[in-house]
Formats: sequence, structure tokens, C-alpha cells
Amino acid sequence: MSGICPLKVRAAGNDMKVVELSEGNQQKVVIAKSLVQNPDLIIFDEPTRGVDVGAIVAIHELIQQFADEGKAVVVISSYLPEAALSPIADESLHRSAM
Repeated sequence: MSGICPLKVRAAGNDMKVVELSEGNQQKVVIAKSLVQNPDLIIFDEPTRGVDVGAIVAIHELIQQFADEGKAVVVISSYLPEAALSPIADESLHRSAM
């Protein structure tokens, strides 16, 4: 991804360790660390688990931007609205619990 990752990680100070951040901000750091490598394929496993509603929108926009750049994206999610990912999915697979 080009430019600065727009995930808006919130911390009390620049010297905070990732483990001291909220779960949502920890998730944003994990995503940012993956994207800084500029991979051609990225697999998001529960990308919005533990994040607030605003962060969910930002993460979905980031996934869409990544796909728009021609990168391959796989999203695995147990969160039903995200599993469909209707605005960002080219194809969606569903597996119901047995």
C-alpha cells in the first residue's frame, strides 16, 4: 500500500508498547504491519474482531483499497455482516454450522 496506513491507532503516547493498547488498536497495528510489506496477497482472518464500529468501516475501506490496487484479498470472518462483505466482495462463500 502506498502512503500512510489510515487506521488511526490511538495511544496515550509514542512510547507505548503494542500490548498496552486496546484490543482494537492492537488489531490495527497487526493489519498495518502486514500491509507495510506491500504483499500481492493478504489473508484477513477476523480483521474486525474486537474493534469499534468506526474502525470496522476504516478496515473495510482499507481492504477495498487493497483490492482496487489489484491485490488478492481473502477475508475470513464469523461476523455475519462482514462475512457477506457485499460492498467489497467479488465472491462470497458461506458455510453454516452443522
